[in-house]
Amino acid sequence: RTAAAAMSASAASSYFVAVQGGAASNNYSYVYLSPDYGRSWQRTNEYSSAWVSVSADATGKDVLAATSGGPLYYSSSYGATWRQLSPPGFFTWTSVALNATGELVLTASIDGGVWLSFDSGALWNLTTLSASLLWQGVATDRSGSRIAAIASGNAGQGGIYASASYGVRWTQAA
Repeated sequence: RTAAAAMSASAASSYFVAVQGGAASNNYSYVYLSPDYGRSWQRTNEYSSAWVSVSADATGKDVLAATSGGPLYYSSSYGATWRQLSPPGFFTWTSVALNATGELVLTASIDGGVWLSFDSGALWNLTTLSASLLWQGVATDRSGSRIAAIASGNAGQGGIYASASYGVRWTQAA
């Protein structure tokens, strides 16, 4: 048995998705999907040695998965096929999130800031949040208009930041 590194559930269907993290470069891990609330699991054909985060849209059809220090992967077919997303650069990804439709893609990294895409990962925008902070988590509501991100940093700069404007304006919430 292997331990899951991250899990996500679709908001409007029975789909769950999980990634298992591999510790060594030859210890591959996979993305797993469950169509029945976690009672049974199917391994997809996408593998990596360092999965760190996963998110599903409301239906479970669109899935986003991140590797640490490597690419992001996106499936719009319940995990049957995957495409590599190409944000500007490879970062040490820590967290990913999708809105209900899978169009808004949100990512966090400890060495590259918080990134947004409004078209399922085709074009990317770096948010105005400080890229020097260690971004550890992101979340979004169903529409994608409300976003939260959490970071650690020096001199009290870390904390929880919130946006109610699709990531245009941010306030430090905690």
